[in-house]
Amino acid sequence: MPRRPSPFFAGRLTTGFPLALRSQPQVWSSNSGGLPRAGSVIEVLRAAALLQAVCEGHGWRFCFIGGLALQRWGEPRETVDADLTLFTGFGGEERFVDGLLERFEPRIADAKAFALENRVLLLKASSGVGLDIALAGLPFEESLVGRSSLFQFPGGIDLRTCSSDDLIILKAFAARQANPTRQNSQERTRSTKCRKCVLDCHHMGSHTAAMR
Repeated sequence: MPRRPSPFFAGRLTTGFPLALRSQPQVWSSNSGGLPRAGSVIEVLRAAALLQAVCEGHGWRFCFIGGLALQRWGEPRETVDADLTLFTGFGGEERFVDGLLERFEPRIADAKAFALENRVLLLKASSGVGLDIALAGLPFEESLVGRSSLFQFPGGIDLRTCSSDDLIILKAFAARQANPTRQNSQERTRSTKCRKCVLDCHHMGSHTAAMR
């Protein structure tokens, strides 16, 4: 008899990636400690499902990363927003941003300008759940989306998440500010360069392995 899904466990990641990360999805088990937070969990999942429906309606390529992906592949933890990688390429980001702003409310002033400069669109669902959309354009990010797959979360909600391998790589450069709006231009430039370096190294490594 399968275990009943439980709410997200409270807690935060420590330095490094959780040792419990597996190559197969973890079965959600009952939470023996603390009070359940089913209300917050289902709101995040519903908001993510709405965002996914918009992306699918436009025929966009995407997948969820961050806390939602970690629920699938690692140790359950609490998450209060939905992080999505949306492959836009370079040069055509504006139509993606406009399409999303038609359906969701921005979390900051000048959200469009911020997104086009920093490649992160900060939105929120009508429930108040935060939606962080990364505008992807690098070869690795395109491959990441291509390797993604659907997973059924509690409540019968199917969401497309990145693979476990890609989640590890993403965590390698996830030492960023929790709120990107608080980064100054120098920090954003350094973060972007670090991100590109990690992705390019992985991309080069994968091609090298293929030639062996």
